Amino acid sequence: MIVKKALLAVLLAVGSLSVQAAPALQKCAPIEISHTDLSGLSYHLACDAGKWHLGYTGSVPAGEDAVNAQYRLSIDGPDGVSMVQNRVVRLPAPARLAQMLMREAVVLDSGELALRDCKEIGCTLYRPMVESKSLIKATVTVTPESKRLMDEGAALKADIEQLKVELSSARMERDTAQRELRKTQDALNQMSAELTGYRLEADSIKQVKSSASQEELQARIRQLEDEVASAKSAEVRAMHTVVEVMQANRTLTQRLRELDSPPADTKKVSPIPDAMKSEDVRGKDDDSNTPNYMLPYEPCHNVMEEGQSGLHIKDPGKQDFTALVSPGTHHQLDKKTRPAHRFARVKGQWYDVWTDPPTPIAPPAKLHRNS
Repeated sequence: MIVKKALLAVLLAVGSLSVQAAPALQKCAPIEISHTDLSGLSYHLACDAGKWHLGYTGSVPAGEDAVNAQYRLSIDGPDGVSMVQNRVVRLPAPARLAQMLMREAVVLDSGELALRDCKEIGCTLYRPMVESKSLIKATVTVTPESKRLMDEGAALKADIEQLKVELSSARMERDTAQRELRKTQDALNQMSAELTGYRLEADSIKQVKSSASQEELQARIRQLEDEVASAKSAEVRAMHTVVEVMQANRTLTQRLRELDSPPADTKKVSPIPDAMKSEDVRGKDDDSNTPNYMLPYEPCHNVMEEGQSGLHIKDPGKQDFTALVSPGTHHQLDKKTRPAHRFARVKGQWYDVWTDPPTPIAPPAKLHRNS
């Protein structure tokens, strides 16, 4: 009994060959669609498998994806045997209903009928309807439909192998990319560490420069303070010098005043000597060998001469300057009207020609002789 069950479960591999069995697919008439709507369609399919007559009746739900279709199979045998089965077939799509139903039954070389023993799309296992020793090595003949399915399976296997190769290549590329990523990450970490070192070094340099700048600034401040102290010391010395010069100036001024003052026993002389009224003193004095003298420290250019209205003083050192000195009260001439030189000598007598009229004075000190 166990052997019989094993024989009933023999796998009929698609594409294999056997010298003892040559199964054939059933032949079917065009499928009849009895009803169709949005929910699906109802059908009837009549087929012949050798001496066997098969009828398929059922409905298929609408859609485009794979569905399970239930159908009712009625079988009529050559010896008057009749049976009905409710079966299920897996459709890759509702449009392939007829193709899948044609593969539900095959005829063995002994003329016996075998039905498919599984509902999956690629199933090739068939169970014989009658026990027979000749079914031990029974196989299914490769039909054009089966050939197409086999080609598709081979193509799928080739695609799978190609995908495996591509997957292996992708894994290798992934491993390479991961190694490169690790190298890049290591290089980035190294660069980050170097950058951190550079920043620390730059901060240290900035601190050193800042310290050096502060030291230079402090040194410059000390230098400026020394210069200011030196300038203040020089200013103090200059002030002392100015005071000394002012004291010397006052002393010299007092001395000049003493020299300008006539002695107490000096005889008062007339403002305009008689000699000036009748004699031109443009040349020499009573000492024919001694020329006139003049202060301060310059040759004598002043010339006195008598005119009808008084004593004229000419100063060739200016632009034809002529000052009219009239007899009368003595007063100082302003800077615009007085001559450039203050003192002049006529007939041995010295006069201050910056007064109006000229004032007789004692001989001035520190005279310079004309060249």
